[in-house]
Amino acid sequence: MGFYRDVPKPHCWPPPTDARSIQSLIQYAKDRDPRGDKIHIAFACLFMACLPLATAPASISMTALVILFLLRIPVVWRTVMPVFISKAYLAMLAWAACSTLSILWSSDQTMGLDHASSMWFMAILLPPLIWPVIDRWKWLVGGFLFGVLVQNCVQIGQFVMPLLDAPYNEFFPEPKSRNRPAGLTSHPGNSTIFMACAAMTWLLISIKIPKLKFISWVGLSLSVFGIVIAQSRGVWLGFTLSMLLLVVLLVKNKTLSIKRVGWIGLFVIVLSAASSSVVFNNITKRIKDIPIAFDAIAHGEEIKSGTYVRIKWWKTTFEQSFESPFVKNVLVGHGLGSSGHVRCTGTTQSASHPHNAFVQILYEC
Repeated sequence: MGFYRDVPKPHCWPPPTDARSIQSLIQYAKDRDPRGDKIHIAFACLFMACLPLATAPASISMTALVILFLLRIPVVWRTVMPVFISKAYLAMLAWAACSTLSILWSSDQTMGLDHASSMWFMAILLPPLIWPVIDRWKWLVGGFLFGVLVQNCVQIGQFVMPLLDAPYNEFFPEPKSRNRPAGLTSHPGNSTIFMACAAMTWLLISIKIPKLKFISWVGLSLSVFGIVIAQSRGVWLGFTLSMLLLVVLLVKNKTLSIKRVGWIGLFVIVLSAASSSVVFNNITKRIKDIPIAFDAIAHGEEIKSGTYVRIKWWKTTFEQSFESPFVKNVLVGHGLGSSGHVRCTGTTQSASHPHNAFVQILYEC
């Protein structure tokens, strides 16, 4: 049989929906090709570790995972069949197809193709790539947390280098904004999204696995510190709301006591306050900028402010989502990638998207 072992082939059509049959399909791929299975989990963990770092390592590791998956198709095609009939996957497939089709009438087809490629890779291609080793999800989560830890270390290095009057180097590259170190990625918002996910994961680990409490609290501390000093206001809001929802669910399921909620909340608040103290002036300025921008827009004034520009983009993009022809723009949108061509009065700046997923979807799709 060469690399493969001769094992009984499980029933795969129609694709099963019960957990035991689905697990048997995953076990079949593991028993049929044990060497390939070990390589597959290694490549999958590598991708999960590279995902929080930057676009280049994530793309390279995913390309390697795609090549391995193609080589393993004779073994894993039965295993991934349940993915293709799941309602969640079919919904994502329909959304990606409709969004891609809208490129035909987009005012920026190049940007539309760029957005579509990301959508197809992450939402459509990734689930079947990961599914053959999904039963080792703890390894995948571990790879992700390791990647975030590396990002946290680089971010701390970027923060410390100017304090030591030391030059940046290949290990600690100069951040796009010295006031908002974000690690290896050039966009603070991207890295802090992953840090927020890691923080909630570390919290769950500290609750469910007491023997890992020390390392989980260290990981939680680093993630919260990274979220604060990168100063992404959208992630601050999302992280706060998500943590509150997570705690409510844990209390409702009697996984977490009210007393522990108090201690965890106190820890996060103290840690956030301590972290913000090192970039207090920048954080204060960014928070004060919000009401000033809203007030300027309400009174028809024009000011130089990042928040002002964002709100103007959102307002203009929202209004143009309902412009004539009304039926076409409301039902099918302006086309994927077209929001980068929205121009706002009072500012000459533009971006590839309005930094608001809801407004962007309303306008484009």
